[in-house]
Amino acid sequence: MKYVTVVAENYDEAVQKARVEYGNNIRIHSRRSMTVPGGFLWLGKKNRVEITCYLPDAGPAFPWQDEESVRLETSLEKPIESEQLSESSQVILGESAPDETVIETLEADIPFVSSDDDKETEPDTQIRESSLQTERARSILELNGFSTWFIQKVMASIAQELEGSTIEAAEEFELMLIDKIVSMIDIDRQMQLHPPRVCVIMGPTGTGKTTTIAKMAAIYGLQQRKEFKRTVRLITIDSFRIGAFEQIAYFGQALGMSVQKVTGEDEFSALLEQSSPDDLLLVDTIGRSPKDNELGLRMKSLLSIPDKEETAVILALGAMMKSRDVYRTIEAYRQFGIRSVIVTKTDETDSIGEVLSACAELQLPILFFTDGQHVPKDIHKASAASVLSLLKGFSLDFANLWNNQIDIEQNQSDTVSESDENNLP
Repeated sequence: MKYVTVVAENYDEAVQKARVEYGNNIRIHSRRSMTVPGGFLWLGKKNRVEITCYLPDAGPAFPWQDEESVRLETSLEKPIESEQLSESSQVILGESAPDETVIETLEADIPFVSSDDDKETEPDTQIRESSLQTERARSILELNGFSTWFIQKVMASIAQELEGSTIEAAEEFELMLIDKIVSMIDIDRQMQLHPPRVCVIMGPTGTGKTTTIAKMAAIYGLQQRKEFKRTVRLITIDSFRIGAFEQIAYFGQALGMSVQKVTGEDEFSALLEQSSPDDLLLVDTIGRSPKDNELGLRMKSLLSIPDKEETAVILALGAMMKSRDVYRTIEAYRQFGIRSVIVTKTDETDSIGEVLSACAELQLPILFFTDGQHVPKDIHKASAASVLSLLKGFSLDFANLWNNQIDIEQNQSDTVSESDENNLP
């Protein structure tokens, strides 16, 4: 008897595949659930169903299949009384084979006939499992403060992936959910490695712009590798806030970098001419509402001085800001041409979803995360790992997971850009 195996995502699909490949006369010998490598970061698993089938015309393929079982197979092709089936079943259920295996064989040796029970119970089970999984995903997303728009996008993607199948392992399901979240968030990796000549940091009062500039100055100005090290110059145009210049001057002195104050277009233009084309100019701006007409006009005037091609406007957003305030702030500062976002003060909130949702919906890449006052310790380049470190409600050990993944990428990487990215402090 000729035996073949067919693997598919679920039982119904495996049966259909077997029929297509071997014809309607093929019979099921046994079935089993199995897992194969896959999922997010190659560390997850995917559920599969394997069925073993045989063609009645072929000879026996398994050593334990004795004459009695062959006679039973032949008798099953003809109508038999329930009494006879019961008697034959007792023969099969003897000590010649393990009970579990024989029961599987007895059930499966009946030719393919659609079963109303199978059609009702298996899909119902899948629906219940999928419902539980999607509800769990929704609760995790809500726990992290993601917006309704973000949740709907992720849930739709999950539903599409779970269509016709279920994921029983909690670990694998979490990896899938993580993959959906991370894929929604854009990261400005190019600017992390190669910032333009002029970086203007903007944002409302209280988002920590000045401290963030000092951290950025340390990252690029104290870089060990010569090809990435930049001569950093700190500039402030904040002449409104008391102590603004003194604060950034303190950081400049500590880092050994020059600090200058600009009060008008002429001074800014002269400073640009005096600096080298290879210098990195980090500009601290006025922390006032962008709806202030005076601020808007002054900022537009100053930002018209440097070449647009070598200037980037970076918006600082506090992680503790409410969702509606995040959207309002982004909308107000969009007139200045935002290149990317720095999410500050992540240590002051339990949920990061509000800011991440807004950046995803408005298609703004994230540059850095900051989480304290220490310079330059408390700044981290945006990455999938740093995003996950800010999420809660998962059972996975993200530290272990990402350490393993970084090791894999470093071993496989043969490009300069990938290795250079990991060298940023």
